[in-house]
Amino acid sequence: MKRFFVLLNCTLLLSILFFPDISRAQASGYKSPEQVLSWIKEVGEKHPDIFTSSNIASSPGDRPLYLIRIGKNPEANNVANPSIFVAANFEGNRPLSTEGAIFLSETILSDPALYESMNWYILPLGNPDAATKFFSTPLIDDSRNDFPTNDDLDDQTDEDGVNDLNGDGWITKMRASHPGGEWIISDSDPRLMRKADPGKGEQGVYKIYSEGTDDDGDGLYNEDGPGGTNVGINFPQLFKHYTADGGRFPGSTPESYAIMKFVFEHPEIAMIVSFGSTNWCYTPPRGGRKGEADLSKISLSERQARQFNLDQTRTYTLTELVNIFKAENPQSNMDESMIAGFLGLGAALNPQEGDLRFYEKYAKEYKTFLKEGGSLEERIEPEPAQDGSFELWGYFHVGVPVFSMDLWGMSKKDSMNLEEAMLAYSDSMPGKKGFVEWEVFDHPTLGTVEIGGFAPYLGSTPPYEWTDSLLNLQIPWILKLAGELPDLHIYEIIPTAKGNGIYQLDIWIENRAFIPFPTDMGSRNKQAAPAILTLEEEQVEFISGYRRTPIPRVAGNSRVKTSLIIRMEKPGNITVKLESLTAGHDRQTIKIGE
Repeated sequence: MKRFFVLLNCTLLLSILFFPDISRAQASGYKSPEQVLSWIKEVGEKHPDIFTSSNIASSPGDRPLYLIRIGKNPEANNVANPSIFVAANFEGNRPLSTEGAIFLSETILSDPALYESMNWYILPLGNPDAATKFFSTPLIDDSRNDFPTNDDLDDQTDEDGVNDLNGDGWITKMRASHPGGEWIISDSDPRLMRKADPGKGEQGVYKIYSEGTDDDGDGLYNEDGPGGTNVGINFPQLFKHYTADGGRFPGSTPESYAIMKFVFEHPEIAMIVSFGSTNWCYTPPRGGRKGEADLSKISLSERQARQFNLDQTRTYTLTELVNIFKAENPQSNMDESMIAGFLGLGAALNPQEGDLRFYEKYAKEYKTFLKEGGSLEERIEPEPAQDGSFELWGYFHVGVPVFSMDLWGMSKKDSMNLEEAMLAYSDSMPGKKGFVEWEVFDHPTLGTVEIGGFAPYLGSTPPYEWTDSLLNLQIPWILKLAGELPDLHIYEIIPTAKGNGIYQLDIWIENRAFIPFPTDMGSRNKQAAPAILTLEEEQVEFISGYRRTPIPRVAGNSRVKTSLIIRMEKPGNITVKLESLTAGHDRQTIKIGE
């Protein structure tokens, strides 16, 4: 009953999802932006002590962006609890992800153990403008908000959008024969199209357009529709300028700006989770980007190799160089960011090697978790994170563990590609309503065309009746990850008398979690706040070290030592306190001088 990607045999699954004559807001089951706000208000009234909400921005379409917080009052125990930031549906065309955020919220509220020592910041709907399109007719899969954008750089804005030419309530595709066409009919199924491969002697036959007309008479079709920015790719990491939906610059739309501002103003955020189009729980973030430097294959110049007595003929990883330099200078605080800057390696473009270890570990465990829950079928690989995405920004700029879930994906058999899997999925449904058969249409400017293709949202949004089984299976994994956060403790304090009231304190700090504190990327970008070790007694003279000592890094399942030399006039107790915004608190008291 809880199989995740299985193609269920139901008789009414698509009766709601794929009949546009029924109001989607009333019949789909998925919550509209207005219904999400009603849910927030209702739950806030039920749980006033642990549930609060705030409007952190207004979208270009004047819709509020509400963020909720679940957790105990931080003033209750005078310490800051680590927090997890969860954001959903930045693309606006993933209503299942909003349901996932709501499901997670209700799960947390039902169990005090989940918020006793942890805060949750949850954004159920990151792109309310685009989300409204799921409840509109004609139905169009569009991730852009209502920010007015002159896509074609003419003297008008938002003047040439799509049109429902055949009146079926959906915006699909048009194919037209053209000598400059790049597309041909697929060999696997005549309903599908694929690009011609000139290397195989193939020539294109068709041009493909979105359904519509040339409303502004410039010879282009649907090139400047209403709206402009996909919030989900309006973040700084690898942001691409001059795209149709990325925005003018990172943070140019109020939704993404407000999110970045909030996260940077809350350094207690220890993990970020995204519900949307990617799945870093299933497939770790990819590397292999080529930029100023490939940090897994660093080549040294002749001068650099000679200076550090290294081999110019081979390549090194950044981690190898750190270990080499530290071996030669054990007392140095050399780290990846310092070496990258010293060697002029430029900005990081790929996940750090050490971080991929925990991503790969949890991806393996997640797949086992799904199988144990009944998800047995192979799925199409999740989408990789787009340049400028929220996930990439969280990992590279915030420097905390970032995980994502798409919550549903197409099952596949044998060597199916995505379109073949979508077609098989549509054909398995009652009435095969997920695909519009190609039909001839007399277009006012293109002449004879055919209109057809996949229904909007077919590949991203399952029938609402599936949501309970999908979310019951997957959301508990997020709760498991929450228990895997870095967990710092004082392992042991070893005092050694040096005479005349002088003592050396060797203080060992341990991280009981597999995830390092901070991530390797966090160590490089220096964004994560260090833990602080404090010697509380006032009647102590420091000969070496300080009363407050930063602990910048503790690798996963490991210990680090900090040494202090102090003078005490007479024997007594020493209390050592460890504090971290993201990795917990600890305190130990020992007797000195007996």
